[in-house]
Amino acid sequence: MSNDNPILVIQQEEHMSRASIGRVYEMADQLQQSLGIKVAFIEKGLSAQVEHGTADLVAAMHAQTAAINRLAESNQQVIDYLLSQEAEETGADLEGPSYLDPND
Repeated sequence: MSNDNPILVIQQEEHMSRASIGRVYEMADQLQQSLGIKVAFIEKGLSAQVEHGTADLVAAMHAQTAAINRLAESNQQVIDYLLSQEAEETGADLEGPSYLDPND
């Protein structure tokens, strides 16, 4: 889980008395303390948009990149091993770059 805290947006649809608005703020404070979330109260006539954090996505992309790099390294080790086996069988000296020929 990322360090981004979720945000609960409460938007007022109808006119509310000051006492009702006060109760909503009290409820928001309780939610913040008990759930560890941020609460935003938007009064009637206003609008808001919540931008979600990307920390989880970036962490997943880093993990995926690391996995792909490990796979590429493993593939290279397999190719090196197969080439060394071929060199032992044929007695050929495979110094320098070797290319796979589809006709062989």
